[in-house]
Amino acid sequence: MCVTSVFSLALWVVLNIAGIDLPLPILENVNGVHYKTIIIASQFEETYIEGNNSMGFFWESGVFASYLLLAIAVEFMLQSKVSKLRLSLLIATLLTTGSTAGILLLPLALSVGLLKRGGKVRIAISLSLLIVFIVVLVNFSSIIAELAKINPSLFSKLTDADAVTRLTRLQSPSICWDLFVQSPVLGYGYGGALDVYSAYVASNSTVDSLTTTSFFQLAAFGILGFAMWLVTTWSVFATRRLPATAAFVLLVMFVIVINKEPHTASALTYMLIFAFLSFGEGLTDLISGSKHEGANEKQA
Repeated sequence: MCVTSVFSLALWVVLNIAGIDLPLPILENVNGVHYKTIIIASQFEETYIEGNNSMGFFWESGVFASYLLLAIAVEFMLQSKVSKLRLSLLIATLLTTGSTAGILLLPLALSVGLLKRGGKVRIAISLSLLIVFIVVLVNFSSIIAELAKINPSLFSKLTDADAVTRLTRLQSPSICWDLFVQSPVLGYGYGGALDVYSAYVASNSTVDSLTTTSFFQLAAFGILGFAMWLVTTWSVFATRRLPATAAFVLLVMFVIVINKEPHTASALTYMLIFAFLSFGEGLTDLISGSKHEGANEKQA
């Protein structure tokens, strides 16, 4: 993430600050969208898409912002002393993605690091986060309206009740839940669920894509889809790198991130979950620990 951030940030500066239109190769993806690319970083090359937001080697800025958020949170887990250079690079790149959700979730990612502190400091930070959450929840509409005045291009879509992006994220979980209810044991299968969902999108003007990962797994795999929910929760809370309060905040952020766009087919998301599992005491550790205890008792 740091490597692609360096190239993405440099590309963003050249295009937006220096105003230089680089003669880069143009790539067309399977959906017919064109990108100017240097492989490790790309930019949209479409007349209907305004701005040159950073997207790394991903296909969309919002996805890049999601992984930058997770990278910022993981930075606090890797070492006891955080690299200020890496953290600054990731944050600066996140701000150039133009992702509304990414910028709004940035304080949550940073709070993972703050909650690593012990004693009264952690208690004070936890209470402060709770108070801030309640205040934001109660005054959400007013806060969003003020943010829209400050930066209309970034936050105005949150004030538009008829915005397709907003309606899609609200309706996507319920559509997938309906599919799960129709076939709760085995689900529709991955391809089958995609086909049924795509047919619904084609006949509905308020939903334009699949945005929920967690509920799509239920539609695709039936009751076994809950396994991903359990593994995700276990992987975050079982880690020895974070206290419970920081792990809870990380879990909340992770769930929001994977349900604001589809991550079901993203290998990076699964790699991250497995990395979380490697940081903690897994089921195999608990089982092997039980066996050792049993053997010790027999010897005694």
